[in-house]
Amino acid sequence: MELAQKIGGIKTKLGMDVTNDRVESEIRKSVLDLAHQIGLDPSYSSRLLNLLLIESVGLQRKQKTLSKSSSHLDILMRARQIEASGRQMIHLEIGEPDFGPPPSIKDAFANAITSGCYHYTDSRGIEVLREKLALIHGYTKETVMVTPGGRFGVYASIASLLKPGEEIVVIEPSWPAYADCAALNSVKVNTIKTTLENQWSPDVKEIDDAINDSTKMIVLNYPNNPTGKILATDTIESILSLAKDYGLYILSDEVYSKYCVKKFKSISEFNYDKSIVIESFSKTYAMTGFRLGYVLSSEVIIKQIAKLLAFAMTSVAEPLQYCALNALETEYITNVEETSIRLRTLVERLKHMDVSFVNPDGAMYLYPRINTMELDDTSLVNLLLERGIAVAPGSAFGSSYNRFIRISATQPAEQIEKAMDILENCLSLKTQ
Repeated sequence: MELAQKIGGIKTKLGMDVTNDRVESEIRKSVLDLAHQIGLDPSYSSRLLNLLLIESVGLQRKQKTLSKSSSHLDILMRARQIEASGRQMIHLEIGEPDFGPPPSIKDAFANAITSGCYHYTDSRGIEVLREKLALIHGYTKETVMVTPGGRFGVYASIASLLKPGEEIVVIEPSWPAYADCAALNSVKVNTIKTTLENQWSPDVKEIDDAINDSTKMIVLNYPNNPTGKILATDTIESILSLAKDYGLYILSDEVYSKYCVKKFKSISEFNYDKSIVIESFSKTYAMTGFRLGYVLSSEVIIKQIAKLLAFAMTSVAEPLQYCALNALETEYITNVEETSIRLRTLVERLKHMDVSFVNPDGAMYLYPRINTMELDDTSLVNLLLERGIAVAPGSAFGSSYNRFIRISATQPAEQIEKAMDILENCLSLKTQ
Protein backbone atom coordinates (compact mmCIF):
# COMPACT_ATOMS: atom_id res chain seq x y z
CA MET A 1 0.00 0.00 0.00
CA GLU A 2 2.94 2.33 0.66
CA LEU A 3 4.26 1.44 -2.78
CA ALA A 4 0.83 2.06 -4.32
CA GLN A 5 0.75 5.56 -2.83
CA LYS A 6 4.19 6.37 -4.22
CA ILE A 7 3.20 5.08 -7.64
CA GLY A 8 -0.02 7.12 -7.46
CA GLY A 9 1.99 10.29 -6.81
CA ILE A 10 4.22 9.61 -9.81
CA LYS A 11 1.25 8.91 -12.09
CA THR A 12 -0.39 12.14 -10.97
CA LYS A 13 2.74 14.18 -11.79
CA LEU A 14 3.02 12.51 -15.21
CA GLY A 15 -0.70 12.87 -15.95
CA MET A 16 -1.10 9.11 -16.36
CA ASP A 17 -4.27 7.07 -15.84
CA VAL A 18 -4.36 5.13 -12.59
CA THR A 19 -5.35 1.85 -14.24
CA ASN A 20 -3.57 -0.04 -17.00
CA ASP A 21 -5.33 -3.12 -18.38
CA ARG A 22 -2.18 -4.55 -19.97
CA VAL A 23 -0.19 -4.36 -16.74
CA GLU A 24 -3.08 -5.85 -14.73
CA SER A 25 -3.31 -8.71 -17.21
CA GLU A 26 0.42 -9.44 -16.80
CA ILE A 27 0.12 -9.35 -13.01
CA ARG A 28 -2.88 -11.69 -13.13
CA LYS A 29 -0.98 -14.23 -15.25
CA SER A 30 1.98 -14.10 -12.89
CA VAL A 31 -0.24 -14.55 -9.81
CA LEU A 32 -2.14 -17.48 -11.32
CA ASP A 33 1.13 -19.14 -12.35
CA LEU A 34 2.37 -18.78 -8.77
CA ALA A 35 -0.93 -20.07 -7.37
CA HIS A 36 -0.58 -23.17 -9.56
CA GLN A 37 3.00 -23.73 -8.36
CA ILE A 38 2.18 -23.54 -4.65
CA GLY A 39 -1.21 -25.27 -4.84
CA LEU A 40 -3.56 -22.34 -4.14
CA ASP A 41 -7.07 -22.36 -5.58
CA PRO A 42 -6.89 -20.13 -8.72
CA SER A 43 -10.37 -18.67 -8.16
CA TYR A 44 -9.51 -17.60 -4.62
CA SER A 45 -6.12 -16.27 -5.75
CA SER A 46 -7.76 -14.18 -8.45
CA ARG A 47 -10.26 -12.72 -5.98
CA LEU A 48 -7.48 -11.92 -3.52
CA LEU A 49 -5.53 -10.16 -6.28
CA ASN A 50 -8.61 -8.13 -7.16
CA LEU A 51 -9.05 -6.98 -3.57
CA LEU A 52 -5.44 -5.78 -3.58
CA LEU A 53 -5.92 -4.05 -6.93
CA ILE A 54 -9.13 -2.35 -5.75
CA GLU A 55 -7.33 -1.05 -2.67
CA SER A 56 -4.32 0.06 -4.71
CA VAL A 57 -6.44 1.91 -7.25
CA GLY A 58 -8.40 3.59 -4.45
CA LEU A 59 -5.19 4.84 -2.83
CA GLN A 60 -3.81 6.08 -6.13
CA ARG A 61 -7.00 7.92 -7.00
CA LYS A 62 -6.70 9.82 -3.74
CA GLN A 63 -3.49 11.31 -5.15
CA LYS A 64 -5.57 12.95 -7.88
CA THR A 65 -7.40 16.11 -6.88
CA LEU A 66 -8.81 16.91 -10.32
CA SER A 67 -12.25 18.54 -10.42
CA LYS A 68 -13.00 16.40 -13.47
CA SER A 69 -14.33 13.72 -11.17
CA SER A 70 -17.51 15.78 -10.63
CA SER A 71 -20.69 13.82 -11.26
CA HIS A 72 -23.98 15.02 -12.69
CA LEU A 73 -25.29 15.09 -9.10
CA ASP A 74 -22.37 17.32 -8.03
CA ILE A 75 -23.33 19.74 -10.80
CA LEU A 76 -26.97 19.62 -9.67
CA MET A 77 -25.94 20.62 -6.13
CA ARG A 78 -23.81 23.48 -7.44
CA ALA A 79 -26.63 24.63 -9.72
CA ARG A 80 -29.07 24.66 -6.80
CA GLN A 81 -26.63 26.70 -4.72
CA ILE A 82 -26.50 29.25 -7.53
CA GLU A 83 -30.32 29.29 -7.67
CA ALA A 84 -30.45 29.82 -3.90
CA SER A 85 -28.51 33.06 -4.40
CA GLY A 86 -31.36 34.35 -6.58
CA ARG A 87 -30.02 33.58 -10.05
CA GLN A 88 -31.98 31.56 -12.62
CA MET A 89 -30.76 28.18 -13.84
CA ILE A 90 -31.80 25.92 -16.73
CA HIS A 91 -31.35 22.33 -15.54
CA LEU A 92 -30.05 20.03 -18.29
CA GLU A 93 -27.70 18.04 -16.05
CA ILE A 94 -29.97 15.31 -14.65
CA GLY A 95 -32.45 12.86 -16.16
CA GLU A 96 -35.48 14.20 -14.30
CA PRO A 97 -38.43 15.11 -16.54
CA ASP A 98 -39.99 18.50 -15.77
CA PHE A 99 -43.52 17.20 -16.34
CA GLY A 100 -45.34 15.64 -13.41
CA PRO A 101 -46.55 12.10 -12.70
CA PRO A 102 -50.02 10.93 -13.82
CA PRO A 103 -52.70 13.14 -12.18
CA SER A 104 -54.44 10.08 -10.72
CA ILE A 105 -51.39 9.25 -8.59
CA LYS A 106 -52.45 11.71 -5.90
CA ASP A 107 -55.83 9.96 -5.56
CA ALA A 108 -54.17 6.54 -5.55
CA PHE A 109 -51.95 7.59 -2.65
CA ALA A 110 -54.87 9.06 -0.69
CA ASN A 111 -57.03 5.99 -1.33
CA ALA A 112 -54.25 3.69 -0.11
CA ILE A 113 -54.02 5.63 3.15
CA THR A 114 -57.82 5.77 3.57
CA SER A 115 -58.10 2.04 2.92
CA GLY A 116 -55.48 1.23 5.55
CA CYS A 117 -52.83 0.12 3.05
CA TYR A 118 -49.84 1.36 5.01
CA HIS A 119 -48.30 -1.78 6.48
CA TYR A 120 -45.34 -4.09 5.97
CA THR A 121 -45.62 -6.09 2.77
CA ASP A 122 -43.92 -9.08 1.20
CA SER A 123 -40.32 -7.99 0.59
CA ARG A 124 -40.83 -8.61 -3.10
CA GLY A 125 -43.83 -6.22 -3.20
CA ILE A 126 -47.59 -6.48 -2.97
CA GLU A 127 -48.99 -9.40 -4.91
CA VAL A 128 -51.39 -7.42 -7.10
CA LEU A 129 -48.55 -5.16 -8.35
CA ARG A 130 -46.23 -8.08 -9.04
CA GLU A 131 -49.01 -9.86 -10.91
CA LYS A 132 -49.62 -6.79 -13.05
CA LEU A 133 -45.91 -6.36 -13.84
CA ALA A 134 -45.59 -10.06 -14.61
CA LEU A 135 -48.51 -9.85 -17.04
CA ILE A 136 -47.01 -6.83 -18.83
CA HIS A 137 -43.55 -8.37 -19.22
CA GLY A 138 -44.40 -12.04 -19.67
CA TYR A 139 -43.07 -13.21 -16.31
CA THR A 140 -44.70 -14.78 -13.24
CA LYS A 141 -45.26 -12.99 -9.94
CA GLU A 142 -42.51 -15.13 -8.36
CA THR A 143 -39.98 -13.68 -10.82
CA VAL A 144 -40.80 -10.00 -10.14
CA MET A 145 -39.60 -7.86 -7.26
CA VAL A 146 -40.50 -4.22 -6.47
CA THR A 147 -37.53 -2.08 -5.37
CA PRO A 148 -37.00 1.45 -4.00
CA GLY A 149 -35.92 2.81 -7.39
CA GLY A 150 -33.98 1.19 -10.21
CA ARG A 151 -30.69 2.12 -8.53
CA PHE A 152 -31.41 -0.16 -5.58
CA GLY A 153 -32.20 -2.94 -8.02
CA VAL A 154 -28.70 -2.51 -9.47
CA TYR A 155 -27.10 -2.40 -6.02
CA ALA A 156 -29.04 -5.38 -4.68
CA SER A 157 -28.21 -7.48 -7.74
CA ILE A 158 -24.48 -6.86 -7.39
CA ALA A 159 -24.44 -7.14 -3.59
CA SER A 160 -26.46 -10.34 -3.38
CA LEU A 161 -24.95 -12.25 -6.32
CA LEU A 162 -21.24 -11.36 -6.17
CA LYS A 163 -18.53 -11.88 -3.55
CA PRO A 164 -15.81 -9.34 -2.67
CA GLY A 165 -12.96 -9.64 -5.16
CA GLU A 166 -15.14 -10.90 -8.01
CA GLU A 167 -15.59 -8.84 -11.16
CA ILE A 168 -18.15 -7.23 -13.41
CA VAL A 169 -17.73 -5.98 -16.97
CA VAL A 170 -19.17 -2.52 -17.68
CA ILE A 171 -19.40 -0.89 -21.11
CA GLU A 172 -18.48 2.81 -21.08
CA PRO A 173 -19.60 5.52 -21.28
CA SER A 174 -21.99 4.37 -18.57
CA TRP A 175 -24.14 5.54 -15.70
CA PRO A 176 -21.65 5.79 -12.78
CA ALA A 177 -23.89 3.87 -10.34
CA TYR A 178 -22.67 0.49 -11.65
CA ALA A 179 -19.07 1.20 -10.64
CA ASP A 180 -20.19 2.88 -7.41
CA CYS A 181 -22.34 -0.10 -6.38
CA ALA A 182 -19.49 -2.48 -7.25
CA ALA A 183 -16.98 -0.45 -5.21
CA LEU A 184 -19.25 -0.51 -2.14
CA ASN A 185 -19.13 -4.30 -2.31
CA SER A 186 -15.38 -4.60 -3.09
CA VAL A 187 -16.24 -5.89 -6.55
CA LYS A 188 -13.75 -5.04 -9.30
CA VAL A 189 -14.93 -3.32 -12.48
CA ASN A 190 -13.45 -4.10 -15.90
CA THR A 191 -14.47 -1.38 -18.35
CA ILE A 192 -14.91 -1.75 -22.10
CA LYS A 193 -14.47 1.58 -23.87
CA THR A 194 -16.68 2.50 -26.82
CA THR A 195 -16.12 5.44 -29.14
CA LEU A 196 -18.06 8.06 -31.04
CA GLU A 197 -16.30 6.92 -34.22
CA ASN A 198 -17.69 3.38 -33.78
CA GLN A 199 -21.20 4.70 -33.09
CA TRP A 200 -20.83 3.65 -29.42
CA SER A 201 -20.91 -0.07 -30.33
CA PRO A 202 -18.78 -2.33 -28.09
CA ASP A 203 -16.20 -4.72 -29.51
CA VAL A 204 -17.39 -8.16 -28.38
CA LYS A 205 -13.84 -9.52 -28.62
CA GLU A 206 -12.74 -6.92 -26.06
CA ILE A 207 -15.49 -8.13 -23.74
CA ASP A 208 -14.30 -11.72 -24.25
CA ASP A 209 -10.69 -10.69 -23.51
CA ALA A 210 -11.78 -8.91 -20.31
CA ILE A 211 -13.41 -12.04 -18.86
CA ASN A 212 -11.39 -14.18 -16.42
CA ASP A 213 -12.05 -16.67 -13.62
CA SER A 214 -13.24 -13.89 -11.30
CA THR A 215 -15.72 -12.38 -13.75
CA LYS A 216 -19.32 -13.08 -12.76
CA MET A 217 -21.47 -10.43 -14.46
CA ILE A 218 -21.77 -8.29 -17.59
CA VAL A 219 -23.68 -5.04 -17.14
CA LEU A 220 -25.70 -3.65 -20.07
CA ASN A 221 -27.51 -0.31 -20.17
CA TYR A 222 -29.55 0.16 -23.34
CA PRO A 223 -31.02 2.51 -24.35
CA ASN A 224 -27.78 3.90 -22.99
CA ASN A 225 -27.25 6.67 -20.50
CA PRO A 226 -25.56 8.94 -21.63
CA THR A 227 -25.33 8.20 -25.39
CA GLY A 228 -28.86 6.97 -26.18
CA LYS A 229 -27.36 3.99 -28.04
CA ILE A 230 -29.45 0.84 -28.64
CA LEU A 231 -27.41 -2.28 -29.41
CA ALA A 232 -27.95 -4.22 -32.63
CA THR A 233 -29.60 -7.60 -32.09
CA ASP A 234 -26.57 -9.53 -33.35
CA THR A 235 -24.35 -7.71 -30.83
CA ILE A 236 -26.70 -8.63 -27.99
CA GLU A 237 -26.71 -12.24 -29.18
CA SER A 238 -22.90 -12.33 -29.23
CA ILE A 239 -22.71 -10.92 -25.68
CA LEU A 240 -25.31 -13.42 -24.50
CA SER A 241 -23.32 -16.21 -26.11
CA LEU A 242 -20.28 -15.15 -24.05
CA ALA A 243 -22.39 -15.03 -20.90
CA LYS A 244 -23.67 -18.55 -21.52
CA ASP A 245 -20.19 -19.89 -22.30
CA TYR A 246 -18.75 -18.50 -19.07
CA GLY A 247 -21.88 -18.88 -16.92
CA LEU A 248 -22.15 -15.14 -16.25
CA TYR A 249 -25.06 -13.04 -15.07
CA ILE A 250 -26.36 -10.37 -17.45
CA LEU A 251 -27.57 -7.30 -15.57
CA SER A 252 -29.61 -5.26 -18.06
CA ASP A 253 -30.62 -1.77 -16.96
CA GLU A 254 -33.62 -0.95 -19.18
CA VAL A 255 -35.13 2.06 -17.42
CA TYR A 256 -35.27 3.98 -20.72
CA SER A 257 -36.92 1.13 -22.63
CA LYS A 258 -40.05 3.18 -23.37
CA TYR A 259 -38.00 6.09 -24.73
CA CYS A 260 -36.91 4.67 -28.08
CA VAL A 261 -36.52 6.09 -31.58
CA LYS A 262 -35.63 2.70 -33.08
CA LYS A 263 -36.77 -0.80 -32.12
CA PHE A 264 -35.55 -1.97 -28.73
CA LYS A 265 -35.34 -5.63 -27.75
CA SER A 266 -35.21 -6.44 -24.04
CA ILE A 267 -32.78 -9.02 -22.71
CA SER A 268 -35.83 -10.80 -21.30
CA GLU A 269 -36.85 -11.72 -24.87
CA PHE A 270 -33.77 -13.95 -25.19
CA ASN A 271 -34.87 -16.26 -22.33
CA TYR A 272 -31.47 -16.48 -20.62
CA ASP A 273 -31.98 -17.83 -17.09
CA LYS A 274 -29.14 -15.74 -15.59
CA SER A 275 -30.43 -12.42 -16.90
CA ILE A 276 -31.62 -9.67 -14.54
CA VAL A 277 -33.68 -6.80 -15.94
CA ILE A 278 -33.89 -3.48 -14.08
CA GLU A 279 -36.90 -1.23 -14.73
CA SER A 280 -38.19 1.96 -13.14
CA PHE A 281 -41.24 4.22 -12.86
CA SER A 282 -38.99 7.29 -12.59
CA LYS A 283 -38.49 8.01 -16.29
CA THR A 284 -41.57 6.43 -17.90
CA TYR A 285 -44.08 8.02 -15.54
CA ALA A 286 -42.02 11.00 -14.30
CA MET A 287 -42.09 9.57 -10.75
CA THR A 288 -38.45 10.18 -9.78
CA GLY A 289 -39.13 11.16 -6.16
CA PHE A 290 -41.40 8.16 -5.54
CA ARG A 291 -38.34 5.86 -5.72
CA LEU A 292 -40.10 2.98 -7.42
CA GLY A 293 -38.43 0.36 -9.58
CA TYR A 294 -38.57 -3.36 -10.14
CA VAL A 295 -36.44 -6.36 -11.05
CA LEU A 296 -37.33 -9.17 -13.46
CA SER A 297 -35.34 -12.40 -13.29
CA SER A 298 -35.55 -16.10 -12.46
CA GLU A 299 -37.25 -17.23 -9.26
CA VAL A 300 -33.90 -18.35 -7.80
CA ILE A 301 -32.25 -14.97 -8.42
CA ILE A 302 -35.26 -12.98 -7.17
CA LYS A 303 -35.18 -14.92 -3.89
CA GLN A 304 -31.51 -14.00 -3.39
CA ILE A 305 -32.06 -10.33 -4.16
CA ALA A 306 -35.23 -10.19 -2.03
CA LYS A 307 -33.27 -11.38 1.03
CA LEU A 308 -31.03 -8.33 0.77
CA LEU A 309 -33.97 -5.96 0.41
CA ALA A 310 -35.64 -7.58 3.42
CA PHE A 311 -32.50 -7.10 5.53
CA ALA A 312 -32.00 -3.50 4.35
CA MET A 313 -35.51 -2.06 4.47
CA THR A 314 -38.20 -4.78 4.83
CA SER A 315 -40.18 -3.59 1.77
CA VAL A 316 -41.08 -0.62 -0.39
CA ALA A 317 -43.68 1.62 1.31
CA GLU A 318 -47.12 0.09 0.67
CA PRO A 319 -48.94 3.33 -0.35
CA LEU A 320 -46.28 3.97 -3.00
CA GLN A 321 -46.77 0.50 -4.42
CA TYR A 322 -50.44 1.35 -5.00
CA CYS A 323 -49.28 4.50 -6.77
CA ALA A 324 -47.19 2.29 -9.04
CA LEU A 325 -50.18 0.06 -9.69
CA ASN A 326 -52.22 3.10 -10.67
CA ALA A 327 -49.46 4.39 -12.96
CA LEU A 328 -49.53 1.13 -14.93
CA GLU A 329 -53.14 1.92 -15.86
CA THR A 330 -52.23 5.35 -17.29
CA GLU A 331 -50.82 6.42 -20.66
CA TYR A 332 -47.16 7.43 -20.87
CA ILE A 333 -46.84 8.02 -24.62
CA THR A 334 -47.25 11.80 -24.22
CA ASN A 335 -44.08 11.88 -22.08
CA VAL A 336 -42.20 9.92 -24.74
CA GLU A 337 -43.40 12.14 -27.57
CA GLU A 338 -42.54 15.33 -25.70
CA THR A 339 -39.04 14.07 -24.93
CA SER A 340 -38.58 13.08 -28.57
CA ILE A 341 -39.45 16.63 -29.67
CA ARG A 342 -36.93 18.05 -27.23
CA LEU A 343 -34.22 15.68 -28.42
CA ARG A 344 -34.86 16.75 -32.02
CA THR A 345 -34.51 20.36 -30.94
CA LEU A 346 -31.14 19.57 -29.38
CA VAL A 347 -29.98 17.67 -32.45
CA GLU A 348 -30.91 20.48 -34.84
CA ARG A 349 -29.18 23.12 -32.74
CA LEU A 350 -26.01 21.12 -32.14
CA LYS A 351 -25.62 20.43 -35.87
CA HIS A 352 -24.53 24.06 -36.23
CA MET A 353 -22.00 24.07 -33.38
CA ASP A 354 -18.38 22.94 -33.10
CA VAL A 355 -19.30 19.54 -31.63
CA SER A 356 -19.58 15.96 -32.88
CA PHE A 357 -22.25 13.48 -31.84
CA VAL A 358 -24.30 10.46 -32.84
CA ASN A 359 -28.07 10.87 -33.03
CA PRO A 360 -29.50 8.98 -30.02
CA ASP A 361 -31.56 5.83 -30.62
CA GLY A 362 -33.44 6.40 -27.38
CA ALA A 363 -33.26 7.65 -23.76
CA MET A 364 -33.39 11.40 -23.07
CA TYR A 365 -29.84 12.62 -23.59
CA LEU A 366 -27.38 13.91 -26.15
CA TYR A 367 -23.68 13.24 -25.62
CA PRO A 368 -21.67 15.58 -27.86
CA ARG A 369 -17.89 15.81 -28.08
CA ILE A 370 -16.41 19.30 -27.75
CA ASN A 371 -14.18 19.95 -30.76
CA THR A 372 -12.89 23.28 -29.47
CA MET A 373 -9.40 22.42 -28.21
CA GLU A 374 -9.38 25.21 -25.62
CA LEU A 375 -12.23 23.51 -23.75
CA ASP A 376 -12.63 20.24 -21.90
CA ASP A 377 -15.77 19.09 -20.13
CA THR A 378 -14.94 20.70 -16.78
CA SER A 379 -14.08 24.12 -18.19
CA LEU A 380 -17.19 24.16 -20.39
CA VAL A 381 -19.47 22.99 -17.57
CA ASN A 382 -18.11 25.75 -15.31
CA LEU A 383 -18.47 28.33 -18.07
CA LEU A 384 -22.08 27.35 -18.63
CA LEU A 385 -22.87 27.37 -14.89
CA GLU A 386 -21.70 30.98 -14.74
CA ARG A 387 -24.24 31.74 -17.47
CA GLY A 388 -27.16 29.89 -15.88
CA ILE A 389 -26.97 26.54 -17.70
CA ALA A 390 -26.31 23.20 -15.96
CA VAL A 391 -25.06 20.22 -18.02
CA ALA A 392 -23.20 17.09 -16.92
CA PRO A 393 -19.46 16.58 -17.55
CA GLY A 394 -18.73 13.70 -19.92
CA SER A 395 -16.00 12.33 -17.65
CA ALA A 396 -18.68 11.49 -15.05
CA PHE A 397 -19.54 8.57 -17.35
CA GLY A 398 -16.00 7.31 -17.92
CA SER A 399 -12.48 8.67 -17.49
CA SER A 400 -11.81 8.66 -21.25
CA TYR A 401 -14.61 11.10 -22.04
CA ASN A 402 -13.37 14.44 -20.71
CA ARG A 403 -14.09 16.15 -24.04
CA PHE A 404 -17.80 15.29 -23.87
CA ILE A 405 -20.81 16.72 -22.08
CA ARG A 406 -24.22 15.17 -21.46
CA ILE A 407 -27.27 17.33 -22.17
CA SER A 408 -30.64 16.18 -20.81
CA ALA A 409 -33.79 16.79 -22.86
CA THR A 410 -35.78 17.39 -19.70
CA GLN A 411 -36.88 21.00 -20.10
CA PRO A 412 -39.45 22.66 -22.41
CA ALA A 413 -38.28 23.40 -25.96
CA GLU A 414 -38.10 27.15 -25.37
CA GLN A 415 -35.77 26.64 -22.39
CA ILE A 416 -33.63 24.28 -24.44
CA GLU A 417 -33.44 26.87 -27.24
CA LYS A 418 -32.30 29.50 -24.76
CA ALA A 419 -29.69 27.15 -23.29
CA MET A 420 -28.39 26.26 -26.76
CA ASP A 421 -28.02 29.97 -27.61
CA ILE A 422 -25.73 30.30 -24.60
CA LEU A 423 -23.81 27.10 -25.41
CA GLU A 424 -23.28 28.23 -29.00
CA ASN A 425 -22.04 31.59 -27.79
CA CYS A 426 -19.57 29.96 -25.35
CA LEU A 427 -18.18 27.68 -28.06
CA SER A 428 -17.89 30.56 -30.54
CA LEU A 429 -16.01 32.75 -28.06
CA LYS A 430 -13.41 30.03 -27.51
CA THR A 431 -12.78 29.47 -31.22
CA GLN A 432 -12.14 33.15 -31.97
